[in-house]
Amino acid sequence: MKLINNKIIKFKDVLSNLLKIYSKKQVFFGHGFFTAKEEIYYTTSLITNIKIEIIDSDTRIKVDNFLIIRNIINTRVNNKTPLIYAIGFMKSYGAYFVVNENVLVPRSHLAELIFDKFKPWLNLKKKINMLDLCTGSGHLAILSSKFLNCNKVIASDICDKAIEIAKLNASLNNSKINVIQSNLFSKINKNSKFDIIISNPPYVLSKNMKKLPDEYRKEPKIALDGGFEGISLVEKIINQAQNYLSKTGILILEVGDNKKIIEKKFNQLNIYWVETENSNNSVCLIDYNNIIL
Repeated sequence: MKLINNKIIKFKDVLSNLLKIYSKKQVFFGHGFFTAKEEIYYTTSLITNIKIEIIDSDTRIKVDNFLIIRNIINTRVNNKTPLIYAIGFMKSYGAYFVVNENVLVPRSHLAELIFDKFKPWLNLKKKINMLDLCTGSGHLAILSSKFLNCNKVIASDICDKAIEIAKLNASLNNSKINVIQSNLFSKINKNSKFDIIISNPPYVLSKNMKKLPDEYRKEPKIALDGGFEGISLVEKIINQAQNYLSKTGILILEVGDNKKIIEKKFNQLNIYWVETENSNNSVCLIDYNNIIL
């Protein structure tokens, strides 16, 4: 390791050192990162507060920061744990989130749609009421309150530990979302009408849970296991959403690779599949007029 002085090291040497750690074990990428380099750049940016786009070979890194980064990468690789769990928090669209093993690592395609303000499906001229089911860390609900013209945002989850994290993240981001513990719609006021309901529910087939990489199996089973066909909660949400949507409202769900089974089960519905940067067939949209079963 080549030091510029006793306290500074160039990023090219940081990168070289950390890539050697990754080379010692086979790890799986899939929590928002696709390579070891991406994880190293992200971690360096987060710990040093240097914008990721300006980090280059000659970027100067404090040795103290390098030691923190190396410890994170060692934990990530040696324990085969998602990078964000090893760090303990993440930055997403300018907001910070505490993330641990009690919640899914935020990586939903819906975040991209929120940042784009759900154009062209959402009426941006009026304040909207939103419901985020299976909120986990509160990531999507908090981003919605940040980027959308919201009157009310309710974030719900069945897990008490997830509720604690969501409330903490709402406080950290000064977000006015309302976090409640609920089994889907069970605790949602039946007189409430939402302009948009979103959810990233569990959608992995139960039989495939044991086949998941170690990194995924570090996440809460309840946030991944979608039942026999992978759409146990998806079905329940679609079947009940009409009671909570406004007459111009929309339901948007992330459903993984379950397009075929959903279209078969709900062949009477006009389902629109939303294209995102990394997916064409994993996010579906149904409006109020098409969800009346």
